[in-house]
Amino acid sequence: MTMHSVLQENHEKLISQYEENFAGVCALQLTLNDELLPHVAQEFAFGDADYARAKEWISDTGKCYHQIIDWV
Repeated sequence: MTMHSVLQENHEKLISQYEENFAGVCALQLTLNDELLPHVAQEFAFGDADYARAKEWISDTGKCYHQIIDWV
């Protein structure tokens, strides 16, 4: 198998995995932002900057997606 064909196969697998999981990641982001973050922020007394940073991190689909894949 050539390097190009290996890379192409891996690329196709990654695209497939991304497409299969994108809707779930978006749904999880909404849940985290709307239902979990406000409670965590209150419990740990987040300031405005901390809350904004956490919301930004959760809202970054790429970061969130990669974190979920690492957990699985």
